Order: sequence, then C-alpha cells, then structure tokens
Amino acid sequence: MSSVCGMPNRTKPDHVASLRDQCEPIWEPLEELLPRQLVKCFMSMYQTTSREGPTIHASKHIDTRRYLFLDEDGDSWHYTNGDPHSYCRIPLGSALEEAFCGWGDLHGYRPELGALVAEQIGKARALRSPG
Repeated sequence: MSSVCGMPNRTKPDHVASLRDQCEPIWEPLEELLPRQLVKCFMSMYQTTSREGPTIHASKHIDTRRYLFLDEDGDSWHYTNGDPHSYCRIPLGSALEEAFCGWGDLHGYRPELGALVAEQIGKARALRSPG
C-alpha cells in the first residue's frame, strides 16, 4: 500500500493515457486553490490526460521538489508509482501535505508562509474530499 507523507493511500489508481509537454504554463487550477503567495512557490511542470477524463496538471514546489497534481475541477491526485503515469484521487488536504512536506527544514521556508499552508490544509480538510 502506498502512502502520502506517511498516510496510507486506499484509493484505486486511475491510469493516464498520455503525457504532454506544455509550452505555456497552466496556472488556473493552482490559482483557484491557493493564495498567490503560495502559488509563487510552484513551477508548472507538465500535464497528463487521463483515460478517465480529467487533465491532471503537475506543479512542483521550488524548495521541497514535491509535486501537487490537480485536475481542472480542483480535485487532487497522487502519483502511485505503479504503471507509467498512474494516478489516484486523494483528499486535497493530503495532497497539500505531500507537496509542502519537509518545507520547514529548507532554505526558502518562511514562518508566515508555513502558517498560511497550515490554514489552507485545514480549509481543505473541512470543505473537500475527492470526487
């Protein structure tokens, strides 16, 4: 069983059909989710198109080097390390924990941003669960 930052992952994988490079970053899923101060902490890396339908946007944290995977509806995903490009839906709070995991020990961390991350995780846990 895989885990997200130490948390068991009990959802089924969604196998992704193709991986596309993108010329222009697509920021909307991230911008709709996080405050601007936290969006600036990410690089847009790529997007995938799932056989199940959603396009998953991969954003990489500049300090932790961990990914945050979001689809266009704001649902969060986790790479399962199974078949190539295999993902499963996970709760948004878990996805945020994964992306920011270990940040407090790294150079780019600022306590006020850490507090903002904790606030966003709390909101996510209170409001959303995977589709």
